[in-house]
Amino acid sequence: MDTRFHRIDNGQAHFFDVDLPEMIKFKRNFLDENERYHMIRQSVLDFSWIDEVERLNRPVIFLAEGLFMYLPEKEVKSLVLEMRRNFPDTELVCELTNRTWVEGFWGKLTSMKLKNRMSMREDAAFQFGVDRPEELETWGEGIEFLEQWFYMDSNHPKLGLMRCFRNIGIFRNAQFTVRYALHTV
Repeated sequence: MDTRFHRIDNGQAHFFDVDLPEMIKFKRNFLDENERYHMIRQSVLDFSWIDEVERLNRPVIFLAEGLFMYLPEKEVKSLVLEMRRNFPDTELVCELTNRTWVEGFWGKLTSMKLKNRMSMREDAAFQFGVDRPEELETWGEGIEFLEQWFYMDSNHPKLGLMRCFRNIGIFRNAQFTVRYALHTV
């Protein structure tokens, strides 16, 4: 439930919330659409949502939180390249997971946590991760890594005891936010 539009609305920005039909139906119980906040009921991998966003003919920034890690790499790559092609000279801010938490022992532990402790569907699992955020630059020209932020670097009270693990690489680098520029090719 991303309420960012309602929290930071500056009276000018347009937000498009692209999500699966069942999630949009759920969100509509709590959030109201208006002329600048739009909910699109479809998979982000069905690129027809691009037409609706392009019609505004305004600068775009893409925010992808809690999304990429649940998709196969091939689909993440396809989505990023499609955004770059249709929205040249824009930015992508996304949440990434370290590959360590997708594969092997740690991947199995993550999958078990998603299913048992977080009550997610049986098929919910992390499928995509990176060792370094620069890896996306190898997907094609026009993808430029700009910067990253690590959650563990925050002093926010919600981290609580997790702050004790901030200097242990495997935990510090588990998930992070990355900013990319998508340039015209």
